[in-house]
Amino acid sequence: MKTLAALLLTTAALTAYGYRITEYKGAQPERLHVPAIPDSLHKENPFKPEKLLSSRLFNPELTADWTTMPTDTAGHIRATAAEDTPALHSFTTRLRANRFAKGRLVLNSTSRAEVSVNGESKISKSTADSTATSAETQLELLPEADYDIAVNILAMPDDKAAPDFSLEFIPADEFSDVEVKASPSMKRRVSPLTTMTGERTSKMSISPSGRYMLILTYETYNAKETTWRCRLTEVATGRVLSE
Repeated sequence: MKTLAALLLTTAALTAYGYRITEYKGAQPERLHVPAIPDSLHKENPFKPEKLLSSRLFNPELTADWTTMPTDTAGHIRATAAEDTPALHSFTTRLRANRFAKGRLVLNSTSRAEVSVNGESKISKSTADSTATSAETQLELLPEADYDIAVNILAMPDDKAAPDFSLEFIPADEFSDVEVKASPSMKRRVSPLTTMTGERTSKMSISPSGRYMLILTYETYNAKETTWRCRLTEVATGRVLSE
């Protein structure tokens, strides 16, 4: 009876808290500068710090060398506070459900933050607080589909607390038995959409020394939107030197 009671209690706790993401890939903090906008009509700079959250874009080449970072037992990542300049902390992971599910993606953060899903901004928090406050979005998960999660956390020198955040998916009641997995090392699956859109290599050129390669790619988002990108990589390591 004691074993059964303990199992029921554990199940209720998991249902109440949803699925906490417990592992990310993280980049080194990127030091930023707030643009100075001189204007005699304004005593303070009108530039809003939260605009710095879009300073770093995510792609597989840039995140490949990032460090795998587990959370603490409560699902939190704690980063270093900013000193004299703003610092941008970036993290990525991947989410997948075994069948269709609806629910909420909930961010708890002390700092200004932005969460993107498959490249689209879904959660934005524009304030820094002394304790973590929440922001959320509705999220639908298709069966066995991949959802790339990107989190940008902005630390400002005058913040009241060091950056601290957690992220969890809370399924709606009727989807509480859906199995949800999250890991930055989970391999991306190929879907019919990936074969029609996604990134393609157009041209490659290697340097006379054989040390460097220039790669021209294009990424198709839909019938009307295509982006071209040129990368300079190191042949021996595959590291992206410039983009």
